[in-house]
Amino acid sequence: MRFESKEMEQESKSPATKGSANQNHDQWVGDKLRSARKAEKLTLKVVAEAAGLSIGQLSQIERGLSSPSMRILRLICHCLGIDGATLFQPVTPTGEESSSKFTVTSHNRRQLKFKDIRVTKFRITPQVCGEMEMYLIVIQKGGSSGEGFQAAPSERVGYVIEGELDLYMADQVMQLKAGDSFGCNTGIPYRWNNSSDKTATILWVANTHYYV
Repeated sequence: MRFESKEMEQESKSPATKGSANQNHDQWVGDKLRSARKAEKLTLKVVAEAAGLSIGQLSQIERGLSSPSMRILRLICHCLGIDGATLFQPVTPTGEESSSKFTVTSHNRRQLKFKDIRVTKFRITPQVCGEMEMYLIVIQKGGSSGEGFQAAPSERVGYVIEGELDLYMADQVMQLKAGDSFGCNTGIPYRWNNSSDKTATILWVANTHYYV
């Protein structure tokens, strides 16, 4: 009974006030995760355990008070059975989709910010693509994929448009510069970071639609 009361208390706290752009974005993501969890009738405890979080940590994410890492967000999406693409927020206030299913223009692309790891992902996949996925990943100085290695959920290739990228893939360490490309297969452990003084922009393409 004491645990149930604690979880109810976490649920009842008011969401973050809308202030900075990061707060707005975190609140956008948190609201969508909370709505998806409630639609699936899952408790904070169930989802938190699946993502390796405490109930308090998940509650903070849902209320827009904390920004999850890519790994954590992927685990939450898997537990909820939702597509991470639905969490991307419109870059422009209108939030309108492209008038053509074959294109994504610069004003109607969508973004997903990971402020704690200094990374912003822009989803630029046209509506007509049911499997292929394409992103622009902007990595600020000191930005990274997060702690530890992740297993690639699909085959993908990347191209460094500008800046530099330190890439750790399996047992190899590579330093990539503008004009360089890379790729990996499903299940290959990888991580990356930007140790340079300049922002890096990466074009990322995967052969299947995947969570976050």
